Amino acid sequence: MWKEVTKDALPIFNEINEASELWIWETLKKNLEEYELTHEQIEYAKKEIFGKELAKEFPKEGNEYFKYSQEQNKYYATEIDLDEKDDKFLINKIDKYNNGYKVEVIEYLEDYSKSEEIITIENIKEEEIQRVDINEDILKRNEIVKNNINKLSTKIIYLERENEKLIVKKVENKS
Repeated sequence: MWKEVTKDALPIFNEINEASELWIWETLKKNLEEYELTHEQIEYAKKEIFGKELAKEFPKEGNEYFKYSQEQNKYYATEIDLDEKDDKFLINKIDKYNNGYKVEVIEYLEDYSKSEEIITIENIKEEEIQRVDINEDILKRNEIVKNNINKLSTKIIYLERENEKLIVKKVENKS
């Protein structure tokens, strides 16, 4: 879903304010339990999900991700168009540092569109890696992903503790 909506499943940024508006607001929307909110609720959720360092302000007039109703003085999350490809992230390695974690993830797609019985594992460029039976155990799929890591993209996510939560601070391509 993320690649289709934001054009980048997990974008690269040195600090959260560099992340695209599209990714920020779609991620916020995806992590909400309610889809009818006040401006204050959106700002609170933004800080809960991305931390206090995120300086991007949610526009009072709304945007394409949250439509504003003057009559209700509320924002309504817009629908997300989903397709049959599912963005997946497999944790490859986690290292603890000071107040956080450095997490290496393998990024890939699972395509369900070619057959009702088959899942196609693809890289982010949508190149086929391998096909597996839809009933195949998740551990088998994870094994396929790990065995083909050289054909997939790998990113490093830096998470830091802020109060009782882990906040994404930075995402980079693995060098």
